[in-house]
Amino acid sequence: MREHLSQQQCVYSFYEREINSERKAVHLLEESVTKNITALVSGKITQEIFLRKKEIINSTIAQKNAEIERLCEQLQAITEGKDAVAEKLATLKPLIKIETLDRELVDSLIEKILVHGEKDIEIVWRGSGFEC
Repeated sequence: MREHLSQQQCVYSFYEREINSERKAVHLLEESVTKNITALVSGKITQEIFLRKKEIINSTIAQKNAEIERLCEQLQAITEGKDAVAEKLATLKPLIKIETLDRELVDSLIEKILVHGEKDIEIVWRGSGFEC
């Protein structure tokens, strides 16, 4: 379990590092637009050069923002998946220590029992993940 947690933490860290890296890149690109405006106003670059640079920078910012969105969606999917697993485990945990089946437990686990002939019994479980 410890190995699994450290692997999970590693995955989260990877996504967080990637997201932060992309955000820093966007910030630097936005700063470069400001520097280019200053260069334009001071006459160090022409309006044509400024507009070309601005177009390239804005395109790159859009790509970086799309990548940030994609990474955030993947991180959210992983987090939601982890939460769903934790929720399922919480509902199943009490079942691990069962020594006897009472009527309430049977009703909560089994949808129906079908008898086919003298020796063939089919159990239809409630929910998913229970198969015999």
